[in-house]
Amino acid sequence: MPARVVRHEINASRSLSHVSLEADLTFRALIVAVDDYGRMDADPLILKSALFPRREAVSPKKVRGWIEELAKEGCLTFYRVNGAEYLAMTSWERHRGQTNREIGRAHV
Repeated sequence: MPARVVRHEINASRSLSHVSLEADLTFRALIVAVDDYGRMDADPLILKSALFPRREAVSPKKVRGWIEELAKEGCLTFYRVNGAEYLAMTSWERHRGQTNREIGRAHV
């Protein structure tokens, strides 16, 4: 998985200031968990396992609530493929960093 950079501007994010602290933390955890295009399976059990694997107090139901908060604020969107629900982070270009593939292309 490529390295991701969380820039200091995230601390002053207007949209994240409107969600709970737990939803904010979920957003930050998503930055390093999503694929190169800012997408991920939205199944609450998968999300709980990927984002908070060692937090027994965090349930899939809580994670679902936090990602719904983020969606209401416009930080991510949901979509379906063959009946399965996925999420996509909005404004992904700000968070994704460069992949090795892109770095190689930049030098060609």
